[in-house]
Amino acid sequence: MGLRSNLLLSVLDQGVVSATNFGVALLLVYLAPKESYGLYALGFGLITLVTSIGNALVVTPMTVNAPRLEVGAQDAYCKSLLASEALAAFLIAGLVGTVVGVAMLTGLVELDDGLFWTAIAFAGAGVLLHEFFRRFFFLKGNARNVLIMDFALGLGFLSALAVGGVSGLERMHTWAIVFYGTSAGLIALFVARTGALPAFAGWSQSRRNLLEAWTDGRWALAGVTVTWVQSQAYAYVLAVMLGTASLAEANAARLLFAPVAMLGTGLMNAVMPESVKRKARGDGPGAERVARRMLAVLLLLTGLYTVAVAGGQRALVGWVLPEDYAGVGPYVLTWAAVVLLQAVRANSSMLLQVFRQFRAITVANAWTALLVVVLTPGLIHFYGVGGGISALGVGELALGLLLWRAFSHVRRFDAG
Repeated sequence: MGLRSNLLLSVLDQGVVSATNFGVALLLVYLAPKESYGLYALGFGLITLVTSIGNALVVTPMTVNAPRLEVGAQDAYCKSLLASEALAAFLIAGLVGTVVGVAMLTGLVELDDGLFWTAIAFAGAGVLLHEFFRRFFFLKGNARNVLIMDFALGLGFLSALAVGGVSGLERMHTWAIVFYGTSAGLIALFVARTGALPAFAGWSQSRRNLLEAWTDGRWALAGVTVTWVQSQAYAYVLAVMLGTASLAEANAARLLFAPVAMLGTGLMNAVMPESVKRKARGDGPGAERVARRMLAVLLLLTGLYTVAVAGGQRALVGWVLPEDYAGVGPYVLTWAAVVLLQAVRANSSMLLQVFRQFRAITVANAWTALLVVVLTPGLIHFYGVGGGISALGVGELALGLLLWRAFSHVRRFDAG
């Protein structure tokens, strides 16, 4: 399958992912209290952290290293990494579940909170394995399978949540996490059973490949951790300072950008393997050209969509959200700026990964994450929800500039 076909299918896939996230959020907005929707956002953020850690330690090194191997050895290499990731994911989930269970029995944690944390732990394992197969199929140039996987996930997740909401389930934030993780895990299990990867070669080979992946993965791990801190600081500080209902309002405003916010991820998933292949052939300028073309398309589409949403935000808020979210209009404009800045930042980050400059990403992320953590409480204190979103925007701007500067140095060194 060619690059253009993969790009088209990848964009369609991200449309499915965005539609799923949009549908889940709308169901929670209409069927659950604000506080419940806010708690789901916090839980979803933690699952995102789990997925990011797995990507850093396993998936990103796989994407960068596998194309350097002989074609026949690539699948065995990926299978060995999957085995290590699956074992670690469920051992950690089991450990968290055990600790939370003991805490509930001893009265240290209330039942509702304990169930919520346990759901996050096991859902994180299921989503992690689902994400592995997504990235594996992107690596193989098979975006069609990714689209099928994500469509099945969306259908299962939304159907279960809709039935649960209409049935009057309480603690919808916990049930939403359960439905998400279960749907993702079952799909990953089905894909594994279809023979997408060869037979497992044994733990010895898996351990060697994992140690090799750690060379790049340790920096990628630190990078995604501080990136998560930067991107989620506003959410947790908002929840602490103003309550989870305020976080629900911030995320409700962000809903209007669901169709475009995931577009960059879709393009990157399809373009990054192609850039890696060109870099592996010694064609650094070609790898950069592919990425910059992606950025031009992304900025054009994101810019057009952002202008449309910003111009019609009053009508859109009234049409999409219920009455108790009517005051989120001003936050939409702030999110518009954040989304544009994220598109620019993600492109430089991808190029640095292609050139295996994980340390540069980590150092830049550390500085900007610190900046955001310092700014967020003050901006929330003076400007409320809008201040928290603005702090995220400042961090994205600073990170984008630092990553662009870092890649400029890498490019000059690579050309020399």
